[in-house]
This record gives sequence, structure tokens and C-alpha cells, in this order.
Amino acid sequence: MTEEISIADVAWGRKLLVNSIVKVLLMSALVIYFYVSLHGLETLPPRIVRFVLTLLLMIWLYRGSSVAKWLCIVLYGIAGIMMLVMMPLDNLWACLILGSMSFVFLEMTYRLLCSRDVNDFLLCQRTGPIPHYDEFE
Repeated sequence: MTEEISIADVAWGRKLLVNSIVKVLLMSALVIYFYVSLHGLETLPPRIVRFVLTLLLMIWLYRGSSVAKWLCIVLYGIAGIMMLVMMPLDNLWACLILGSMSFVFLEMTYRLLCSRDVNDFLLCQRTGPIPHYDEFE
């Protein structure tokens, strides 16, 4: 028995994925802002390159690439776990920043691994639109 993909599932999966992508990009931009404000403008060029690479990976993921999906799962999964392990409990600001980054990265990993709707959307991105079937045929 095969499960059919509905247009509503695909639309919801798209919303979940776009939400996660926006969170990752915003978190990356905020980290760049704080890092450059603490260490000066000479640290900006490598941060811009990293942000552009992250943006390209997110575009590749949105287009439905299986390779991009698994790269995101591995990279964001490892980064999220490492941030939880490295979180200093004596510094409130560092704890909040690392905790929120860890949450965003692990949420992206969870969505890509476990969300059927997100995976249905990615499948439709790879294979094309869902054919519209008449229920009386």
C-alpha cells in the first residue's frame, strides 16, 4: 500500500522548510554581526563567504537535492550537538546564544529527518508537481 502525497502536505512541508531555512540564515547573520562587532571589520570577509555558502546550500536544499538534504542533516546535527556540549552554564549570554543556535540547527535536522511533509515537498521539488487525480476515476 502506497501513501499518496496531498497538495496540502506539500504546501505545509514547504512552509516548514522555508521557516527552518529563514531561521538558519537569520541565526547565521546574527552570529556574523556579533562576531564582527567584537573582533572588528577585518574578520568580515571570511564570515561573508561562509554566509554565501550557507545561502547556496539552502537554495540547493530548497530545490530538492538529496545531497544537500544529507549535508544539512550531518552538518547541522553535529553543530547542534556540539553547541549543546560546549554550552557554558556560568555565562548567561553565551548560554542563550549557543542554546538558541543549537535549537535552530537541531530543529532543521529534525525537520529533514522526521517530517513527512518536508520530505514530500523535497520529493515534489525533485520529481515535479503532483498530478491532479479525479477521485471518481
